[in-house]
Amino acid sequence: MDLVKEIFKRYKLKEDNLLSFGFHYLNNQYHYSIILDDIEMKLEITIDLERKMNLILTDLNFSDEYTNYKVDAINNAFVNKVRKEIIDVLVKIRDACYLKEYFINKQSNRIANLIKEKYLIQPEFLFNDYPTYGIFRNQKTNKWFGIIMNIKKKKLDKISEEEVEIINLKVLKEQIATSRDNQSIYPAYHMNKHHWISVVLDNTLSDEFIMSIVDMSYALSN
Repeated sequence: MDLVKEIFKRYKLKEDNLLSFGFHYLNNQYHYSIILDDIEMKLEITIDLERKMNLILTDLNFSDEYTNYKVDAINNAFVNKVRKEIIDVLVKIRDACYLKEYFINKQSNRIANLIKEKYLIQPEFLFNDYPTYGIFRNQKTNKWFGIIMNIKKKKLDKISEEEVEIINLKVLKEQIATSRDNQSIYPAYHMNKHHWISVVLDNTLSDEFIMSIVDMSYALSN
């Protein structure tokens, strides 16, 4: 498991908070270090200009980098303790220096914010089994007009193992066939394919184009 990827999956860096937390800025990077007394190791964290975080864990007894915590197959008591110590530090940094976002991908968050600005509607996270699925509901009719989900792309194209975020939108029945391109727009995942499409939110299509379909879907929910 990539601890950094998992812990910061839906969070955006608030760079101004890093210095007050204890980071210092040197050579175009933010640096933070802490001694983990219980496991006799030193954790060093850097965040570069592209906001990518890197971890180096050093065993203080041998002055060597310790990497066993990165290997999923190693699950003994000590390695699990090491992971917990690292996670505790990362969560503190996340809570102090990052803002929680609705979704993983930048375009997904931009679309969610555009919907919020235009229709005063925020995503609802209704499913215990799928807590990352965000529903957009017409406040006048209580009908859904969109849902953003993260899925394996092979559920759309039957090929790719890549994880993507999609938004399901309703379109006019007569436009279903012409709207699908099987590259960014597919028959709807997990919804009625005669009325809904799935749009991949990976910046291939512009925000403006996707919002034009959102507008249609919202109109159909009235």
